[in-house]
Amino acid sequence: MELKTLIAECTAYDFKLMLEEKKPKSWLKSVSAFANGLGGSLFFGIDNERVVRGLDNVQHVCEAISTKIRDYMDPLPDVEVLPHRICDLNILQLKVGTGNYTPYYYVGDGQRVAFVRVGDESGLLRIRKETRALDGYRDELQPVFKSTPTQFQTTIFASTDISNVGDLSEEKLTVRQKKIVNLIKESPTITAKQMSETLSVSQRTIERDLSILKKMKVLKREGKDNDGSWQITTME
Repeated sequence: MELKTLIAECTAYDFKLMLEEKKPKSWLKSVSAFANGLGGSLFFGIDNERVVRGLDNVQHVCEAISTKIRDYMDPLPDVEVLPHRICDLNILQLKVGTGNYTPYYYVGDGQRVAFVRVGDESGLLRIRKETRALDGYRDELQPVFKSTPTQFQTTIFASTDISNVGDLSEEKLTVRQKKIVNLIKESPTITAKQMSETLSVSQRTIERDLSILKKMKVLKREGKDNDGSWQITTME
């Protein structure tokens, strides 16, 4: 397999010499941009000059990619990790499909950041519309838009302020929070990871909702994290 053959099959592509596990935003922004647009591929083991350098531990990189996407992307994009061998060197292709639930965000550091490749104006309009519909959105938390030579990005400042929630009835919960409560009703020992897989969102998103539900006194945790259970304290 030749690199030019792989590239020819891609709607868009980026290269990464290696997987930066401690800086997931450095490559997840490409995943976000591809999912918010027409899809694309991110190649690991190839430098920016398109020189194949290879990867030492393909299995570890493959598992780390899956973990970081689950932990930092919301909602979870449709991805496929494909190994290739070029010039006796191993590389990985992270193939990202066109998203059906745009916009797709990188969630971390108290921010929700969505990326769109330059030229995809429709993606920017979708992001602008969706940010105004976010739970807890206020004018002072309006998104900040920036551009680079290849991408637009919008930063949404997360808000978990519930000091003035007032009525804590089920009607005041978001759709996802109601789904979380229903999952806990069915299985009080369910984990955040299991909920993230069921609802197709990142584990961090679930943990953020659980924290809000605990502050709202809708839920409380009994026992230790590894063998405890959830209890619903309201809406009985």
